[in-house]
Amino acid sequence: MFNRHIASKMALVRTDGYLIIAQEDLTSEEDSHGLVTQFCPLPSVRRMALNPSSAGQELVITLSLHGLDHTLRRAFPPGAQPALQDFVNSIVPN
Repeated sequence: MFNRHIASKMALVRTDGYLIIAQEDLTSEEDSHGLVTQFCPLPSVRRMALNPSSAGQELVITLSLHGLDHTLRRAFPPGAQPALQDFVNSIVPN
């Protein structure tokens, strides 16, 4: 009777040279852009951290682009912490 499609709203991908963030556009359907993708050169990643949040975990990425720092924040459920920590360590080793 009911049909519900469940899919991730975001994907984080690390390539040899980039951190790619692909995220579903969550604005209203009238002005939706479909998929929003950010390509961040790995050398521009200054810091990455996992912080506890009310939703579970917040991934905080600080980039330096053209001499300016830019911070991206993305929320994740609590169960994502181990995989996220491995991901952060693969980009910014401790």
